[in-house]
Amino acid sequence: MTEIKNAVKTAVKALDEHIADNIEILDIGNLTTISDYFIIAGAGSKSQLDGLFDAVEESLEKIDFRPIRVEGANTEDWVLMDYGDFVIHLFSKQARDFYDLDRIWNDAPKIALDTILA
Repeated sequence: MTEIKNAVKTAVKALDEHIADNIEILDIGNLTTISDYFIIAGAGSKSQLDGLFDAVEESLEKIDFRPIRVEGANTEDWVLMDYGDFVIHLFSKQARDFYDLDRIWNDAPKIALDTILA
């Protein structure tokens, strides 16, 4: 398994263990040069959003991955964690509906959650 795929798996497992809503993994590498993967997940509250952010950051730091940048960490609705080869988007229900990345990137192949968590 490549280093990037291992990091994506680590992030997704952290999200799943902390009960993130509707986790999606999009393979965007053939559609854009900005990144290879988008991981999109929802949170039911600000405290869960903070918990998901902390869990992902801690899990990835253990395997020596640190974000290039983080945006929205102090907001109520969303957090973006940019790791270069993959980007993690954490949203409240309202923000996820508003930004609708699932629709915008609907041409991207989805990676089944159970294949990542296996």
